[in-house]
This record gives sequence, C-alpha cells and structure tokens, in this order.
Amino acid sequence: MSFSTSCRQGESFQNLAILVPGVQIPLGYGGDVGGSGGNLWQTMKIHGSRDDQMPLLLNGMPFNNMNNTGGGYNQTFSLNTGTTQEMTITTKRSTVESRVSGVIANTIAKEGSNRFTGYLYGDFGTSGLQSNNLDSTLKAQGITAVNRIKEINEINPTAGGPIIRDKLWIYGGVRNILNEHYDANSYNTLNPGSSQYCSDPAGCMYGGSWCPIHETLAQQDYAGDSFNRSVTANLTWQMDAKNKFNFFWHLTRRNLINDSYVTQTPEASSYLYSDPDYIAQVSWVNPVTSKFLLEGGAAFANETWWWLQRGWGSDSQRISGSTTVKTF
Repeated sequence: MSFSTSCRQGESFQNLAILVPGVQIPLGYGGDVGGSGGNLWQTMKIHGSRDDQMPLLLNGMPFNNMNNTGGGYNQTFSLNTGTTQEMTITTKRSTVESRVSGVIANTIAKEGSNRFTGYLYGDFGTSGLQSNNLDSTLKAQGITAVNRIKEINEINPTAGGPIIRDKLWIYGGVRNILNEHYDANSYNTLNPGSSQYCSDPAGCMYGGSWCPIHETLAQQDYAGDSFNRSVTANLTWQMDAKNKFNFFWHLTRRNLINDSYVTQTPEASSYLYSDPDYIAQVSWVNPVTSKFLLEGGAAFANETWWWLQRGWGSDSQRISGSTTVKTF
C-alpha cells in the first residue's frame, strides 16, 4: 500500500511541492498537516526566491490576481483536484517565458475521451479522531484548550466521456469541502457589546470593581472553511485532424472564517466571503509538422469577495451552507 492511500494528505499542490528538497513554506502563512489546514493561501520559495513571486498557472495560463504582485500567488480560487490530470511544480531551470524566478505551479485539467470514466474521492474527520496534547505543562502556562479539528469532510465526484465520438468530449465534476478547527484558548464572548472584557476565569478588576469572565469556556471558538464549493467543466473539440480546441470553466463559492486569538475576540476577527469566483479559458493547438507546433489561448479570471468583521448576535457574519445570517 502506498503512502498516499494509507495516510491522509492535503490535496493542494503545496503538499506535493514541499516534498521537493529545498522548497520551503513560510511559517507565517500556516502549515497543512494531513489536510487539516484546508485550502490555505500557502506560498513557496526556493534558493532565496521571494515567496510572493510564485505564479499560479492553470492549463499554462495565469489565474492569480494583482492584489499583491503581478507574479504573486494571490487568488481566492479553490481548484478541483478531481478534475486535475497533473500538477507541475517548477523549482529551477525555468523556461524563457517565465516572468519571475520563484516557484511556478501549473495545473493541467483532465480531458474527456471516447470512454466514459468516473472518479470519487471523499474523506471525513472530527476532533474525536484526533489526539490531544493538552498536558499539565501547558495548563501551567495558562493554556486551557489547544488547536484541534472540529470537522473535516470532502466529497469530490467527477466524470466524463464522449458527446460526439471522435469529435467532442467533456469532463467535469463538483467538489464540496468543509474544514473547521477550534482555536487555542479562544472562546465565544458572553457579552460582546460590553465596554469591558475579561479573559481571566477568576475575574478582573476594572476601576475598583470586580468583573466576571466574559468568555463562555464551554464554547471554544472555531474557524476555517464553513463551506467551499466548486464546479468544473472541460469541453474538448477536435475540429479536424490537426486543430483541437479546449473550453474550460471553473466556478467557486467560499466562506472562510479567520482565526481568533487570545488578544482578538471572535466578534472582532474577520471572515472572507467569496461569490462568485470563476475562470473561463479557451485554448487551441495545431501540430503543423512533427517539428513545428502552434498553440494559443485566452483566459478570464473573475474574483468577487468581501473581507468583513464577524460581528455578533443579529449582526453576525458567520455563514453556514446556503443560509446567511446577515446579507450585504
């Protein structure tokens, strides 16, 4: 049995690239152990390259946005790994068309064929399946709860085949991810609107008056993807013996709750709501001769997202499934 089938691992290209000697993921962006980190915006660097100079390519065309740098990693998309044929990670000897010297990640989508095929991936996990390292040493330092999984589950069915045999094929699928984790020493606030805040279980003194703890120790705060859904379709048209066209479409909708901390209460932390994000591509290839190949393509990537404060009560921004507590 191979390692990939006997031990759960993340489904992103970063989880594969980190196995290459020399590739580093800056700790400031967080790590992903066994897929528990979800679809994080992890960056990579190698041999002194800048981690924000990491182009992301899909079928050879960039889809990262200009929010950071032109060659950077910024994007809110969550690619469908079930419709991915291969991932190519370039760490050295980049070709002449490369704009930057950093790590380059290129994801190639699956194409349909004359045979109907399908694929199904799924996983599930909860805190009950995870060990707990909260020991007396940590408790003596004031730690009352550690980071741990709340729930992880993913379902990713894909399928494809011929529409017109030897002429027109399609391959596509859907991916649904829920990935939530509890934050260490962070709890829901009893009275978020209060002008005072106390995190000491023994209570605090404010202006000569004693105030009880403002945290609900029975309700540890959690963060992560409350939902992350994507739909992908790749249409291939063999126009004639040499001319082949590909029409690719990918749509993502996501709600990512950001972490709260000991110094930042849940209602003061933020979340990212993304709807819709989509990528549309068209590409063409023509092998003129055995030594001369013509190819071209165009891509359009749209991102619509909000980065907002969570809030509390009727003003809460926590979104679950298709239900929105507060619309905007």
